[in-house]
Amino acid sequence: MHGFINLKKEKGWTSHDVVAKLRGVLRTKKIGHTGTLDPEVEGVLVIAVGNATKMIQYMEDVEKTYVADLVFGIMTDTEDMQGRILEQRQIAEEDLTGLAEALADLKGQIDQIPPMYSAVKINGQKLYKLARKGQEIERPARTVTIHENKLLYGPVLKEENWIAGIEVVCSKGTYIRTYCKDLATAMGTIGVMGNLRRTKVGVFTLDDALTIKEIEALREQQDDSFLQDIGDIVPVKRFTIQNQKAAERAIHGNSITTADLDLTDDEGLDCGETLMLYLPKGQLLGVAACEREGESLSIRMKKVFYA
Repeated sequence: MHGFINLKKEKGWTSHDVVAKLRGVLRTKKIGHTGTLDPEVEGVLVIAVGNATKMIQYMEDVEKTYVADLVFGIMTDTEDMQGRILEQRQIAEEDLTGLAEALADLKGQIDQIPPMYSAVKINGQKLYKLARKGQEIERPARTVTIHENKLLYGPVLKEENWIAGIEVVCSKGTYIRTYCKDLATAMGTIGVMGNLRRTKVGVFTLDDALTIKEIEALREQQDDSFLQDIGDIVPVKRFTIQNQKAAERAIHGNSITTADLDLTDDEGLDCGETLMLYLPKGQLLGVAACEREGESLSIRMKKVFYA
C-alpha cells in the first residue's frame, strides 16, 4: 500500500494520534504526515503511506492555506485563545480601521519570532518545554513568505470582542498565531488567533478531504480509492526514461544522461533540480537529481521505489 491520503483532521486529535489510528486501520507501520496540526486545529493533514513516506521531504515546501479568526483586545502567552490571558483591553471600532493596511504590509517575505509555545528548538531545547516551566528566552526571527492574504469578513463585534476572518497562503514554518498577533500589533492594538482551519496543502483541499471514519468505512469495503498516486502529488518535474538499458542503469544506481530522457542538456533542467522518473512502460521508478559532470548534465537516482 503506497500513496498519499488527503485527511480531514478533526478538532481534539493530535497529528500523532491520527497517524497511530491509521496505522491500525490500514494495517501498516510505514506511515507519516507532511506537517503537524495542533489538536485544536482542524483541516487538511496530508498522510503518507508506504513509499510515499520517502517523499515527505519533497512536500514540505508546498504552499499552505489557512482560514483564521483574529480576535482583538486579548493577549495570551500562546498567542491564541487557548493560553493564559496576559492582557485585555477595550477596543473601539475606530481602532480597527488599519486592518487592510496591515494585511498589505505583512505580505511577501516577512520576519516572525516563533512563539514560546512551539516545537522550535533553541540550543537543543524545544521552546514549549521551556514555556511550560515558565521560562521565556530570546528567539531569533525567521523569514517566512506570505504569498497571499485577504480579509474574509469583519471586523465584527461578537459578544465582547471584535473579530475578523482572514485567509493566508504561506510558506512552511509560518505560525498563523504569530501572524495574527503581528497584524494586531501593526494596527497599534493587541490580538490573538481564534479558530483556525487549514484548507489547502499543495494540491490537497479541505473540500476533498476524508475523515478517519470515512477512510475506515472504505477499508471495510476493501476500497483503497482514498490513496492518491505518489507521482501525481509531489511538485517536481516528471520524465520517462526512453530505453530499457538506461532504465537498468538507473535502477542500479548508475547515472543516465538527459538524452535518455529525450532532452538536451539545456532543455528545461537546472543543476541540482529534483525529478520524478518513470520506466519505459510507465511504472514509477523514483526520485532523481540533476547533476553536472564536466560540461554536461547527468541524472542520478536518489530514491528508488521500483523493485
